[in-house]
Amino acid sequence: MPAYVEIRCIHTAQNVTIPNRILGIGGLTAEGHIWTLSLEAAIEKIKSRENRFFIRHNNRQVNVWITNSPEGKFYLRTVLDTAANHLLLTLPEGP
Repeated sequence: MPAYVEIRCIHTAQNVTIPNRILGIGGLTAEGHIWTLSLEAAIEKIKSRENRFFIRHNNRQVNVWITNSPEGKFYLRTVLDTAANHLLLTLPEGP
């Protein structure tokens, strides 16, 4: 059974398309320690079913999924994202 992990921050690149903007994710462990993962490591953890990631939005848990860009590159998005609204990009930039 995958562990559920809350994403609280992101690491981004500027001046790139949305599918390529997120380079990594991060958050806090249950013990309060900071964790970070590269985009590739996060995608692998989802694919291997080691982890399932989510964010909090309007006091709701919103799941994060893997999807493909038109160029065929994997990236993360939430189940509520639209073409104009990417909730992961509303998270603060991480340390």
